[in-house]
Amino acid sequence: MSTQAIAGGPARNFSLSMRARERILGIASPILLLAVWELAARFHFIDTRFFPAPSSVIAVMIEMLRSGELVTNTLVSLRRLALGTLIGIYLFPGIAVALPGGVFGHRYGDKTIACVGLAAMTMGGQLMAQAEGTTLLMIGRVLWDEFFSNRAWPVASAVAILLLLLLVPFMMWYQSVQARESAGAR
Repeated sequence: MSTQAIAGGPARNFSLSMRARERILGIASPILLLAVWELAARFHFIDTRFFPAPSSVIAVMIEMLRSGELVTNTLVSLRRLALGTLIGIYLFPGIAVALPGGVFGHRYGDKTIACVGLAAMTMGGQLMAQAEGTTLLMIGRVLWDEFFSNRAWPVASAVAILLLLLLVPFMMWYQSVQARESAGAR
């Protein structure tokens, strides 16, 4: 007798497609992780001071939402994020000058680069002395007035992100220069 005759019907092969398996794993894995975490916290297998149970985290989050404390703390964090972005914008010109300065200093020597830097500062000072009024010196103040005093912080954030994105290609270029130099040294 064949397998079909004994089983009473055609043999069915139960298999899931790869996409269905990934979908099930994608949903089941976080749920299983949260369940294990909850049980470990409830039975004191983990220190709840550092890893509180997910149920207690959700309860505190709901309580903080009702009291308004979560919104206040989120706004404080966003302000700190904006301040960090401004600090990054402030440091960008120094980084943009220091990275190629290091490459050129390595290639041409420190004394040559120091002399070029002093000459550039002297020329910059002469240009500022020749400028009429303080127009060139007030660019930073104009940016502050236009973006931050007018409460146009989304525009300022966008400008900050764009300026930071300008740094990425430069860093990639610098890394390729370093890789070529290290490959040439071998």
